[in-house]
Amino acid sequence: MGGYAVDAAGVASLSQTVSGTVSDVEQSVDAAADAADAVSAALGSLTAVRAAFESAADPRREAGKALVSRARSTLAAVHEGTLAFVEADQTMAASTTAARTATEAGPPPYSSRRFGQVPQ
Repeated sequence: MGGYAVDAAGVASLSQTVSGTVSDVEQSVDAAADAADAVSAALGSLTAVRAAFESAADPRREAGKALVSRARSTLAAVHEGTLAFVEADQTMAASTTAARTATEAGPPPYSSRRFGQVPQ
């Protein structure tokens, strides 16, 4: 019988590694933005050159921020999905145990002692 499973501990470990990498990327994005600010300041009174530089640098600043934001939201979604799987698995295990206990308490559901009887 086929099935599916989630290694919650494995997902948590991988998520922690990815989260650390995202933090490193965020620091690099911040450093690049600081460097771009320094270049822009150094261009000072060269208005046309400064404007051209900023028009090239600004979209890249936003792309870096967007990348970090997307990575963090993806990690959050993975966490929520894993948690939902674990909770559903626990619910399924509890209901299966309850059903087995109820079945073992009386005759099988289609036995001659039960089949065709009117429930009381």
